Parts: sequence; structure tokens; C-alpha cells
Amino acid sequence: PMADPAAEAGAGAAFGEAVAVLPDFRRARLVLCLGADPLGHGPAQLALARAWREGRPRLLVAEATPSLTGARADLRLATHPAEAEALARATAARLGVPGLAASAAIAAAAAIARARREAGPAALVLAGRGMPAAVHAL
Repeated sequence: PMADPAAEAGAGAAFGEAVAVLPDFRRARLVLCLGADPLGHGPAQLALARAWREGRPRLLVAEATPSLTGARADLRLATHPAEAEALARATAARLGVPGLAASAAIAAAAAIARARREAGPAALVLAGRGMPAAVHAL
């Protein structure tokens, strides 16, 4: 099954409607993957791998299990799935997302937020299957 109810709920919270995420690695300077494996198995695997090779964005990965994307990462954080939301919230809080306070002190959040800020609008954040809707929304 291709449907991901948490991704749909997160998109609804963030954009007001369900939208499909179609990352463009050619235009990205930074990609933060929270449990996402866009270079691994999936319906757009070859197209995403080709675009990543052409764009060569900086790749930051927080994942529980080693993946193809994690193997290519400039920074890979071994993160328990239950910690993904705390990492996303701490990073978003450091970026000044209104109404959001970090629920825990996450050491990597400062470096991730700095890299995200430096990349500006050329930054992508991808939440993977199995991540809660809150992570997709952030």
C-alpha cells in the first residue's frame, strides 16, 4: 500500500490539505531526512537517485536502521523512532517556529537548525513512513 495516513494528516496540518511530497534534489542545497530513505527502495527510487547525483545536496539523516540514504549522508544520527518528534520539535524551535518550544534538549538540533538556516529556501525536510503526523507537519 502506498497510502501513509500520518503523512496525509501531517500535510493537512501544515498545508490545510493533503499534498504529495515530490522532492527535487537538483534544486536542494540541504536535505534533512527524519526516518526517510528517498535513495532506498520506493516507487521513484531511480529518479530520486539520479536527481541526488546531479544536485549533490548536503544530506543529514536521522534514522533508526541503516539505509542507503544514511550511507550517503554527510551526517547520520542513529535515532530511535520515538526520538524523531523531539528532534524535529527541537530543530523547529531553534529555527523560531512560532508557538513551538523544544520539549527536550537535543544536542544535534543546533547544528541541524544552523545548516537548515544556511540553506534557506533550498532546504528539504523529508519525514519517512512510520513517523507520526506531527513530524510530517513540522
